[in-house]
Amino acid sequence: MRSRTLSFSNGIEFLARFRYRWPAADTPVLVVSGLGREIDPNVATRLYVRGILSKPVPSGRLVREARRITGR
Repeated sequence: MRSRTLSFSNGIEFLARFRYRWPAADTPVLVVSGLGREIDPNVATRLYVRGILSKPVPSGRLVREARRITGR
């Protein structure tokens, strides 16, 4: 999640702070990013990232990935 209203430099920083604040939260995360290939896989695993998609993403693929990581 990235928004111009957030004071964080990027979505991974936001997610790291979220996990620090609520370490028991096991909500799976799907990252959709233009920089997806630059995300360190070890960092992604520690932050419960279950999938990384590079933009642009067709809506059908986004839905399939969301269903995959949530088991729905």
